[in-house]
Amino acid sequence: MGITDGLGGEEVNQTVTTTEVISGTNVYATTAVTTVDVTATGSVAGGQLESSNNVHLSAGSPYGKGIVVQMSARSNISGGMFVIASGNLALAAPASTKHPLGVAEPGTDVASGGTVNIITHGIVPVVAEGTIAIGAAAIMGAGAAQNCVLPASSTSGLRTFSTLDAGGSGATVFIAL
Repeated sequence: MGITDGLGGEEVNQTVTTTEVISGTNVYATTAVTTVDVTATGSVAGGQLESSNNVHLSAGSPYGKGIVVQMSARSNISGGMFVIASGNLALAAPASTKHPLGVAEPGTDVASGGTVNIITHGIVPVVAEGTIAIGAAAIMGAGAAQNCVLPASSTSGLRTFSTLDAGGSGATVFIAL
């Protein structure tokens, strides 16, 4: 693959593209490493990813799912939507909801009558509806997909969430439920 020659003389300026698993590989540098883009569609397992700069996550959560409850869906629920409970059924939370139960597992759409996984505590990706600063308080937004957060300029008794990264309108940001 061109990562190392096995004799300690690492090759430089090499592009590695593979659909296979890369295992037991270390990349070391004694000087600055610049313009490094690593794209992983799977997971980092049995190791660690370290950076002295920002690490941007475009989808999913590096923190696992958190606490998940399962309920039957009363209506169609798209992954990432804020959810409320009505009796023993889950439904998409309207924008006026003061205290949503949680967020439907991102990336998983559920039809009415199906079982929806609801993350009630944990770190989840949502869409910023307006510019949100890192560490700022956010509230449930009013986006058409019901999966947005707004900067919390006035909480008005609404549940607030802590944002773990920053983003402009339409960007994916992570919040702590």
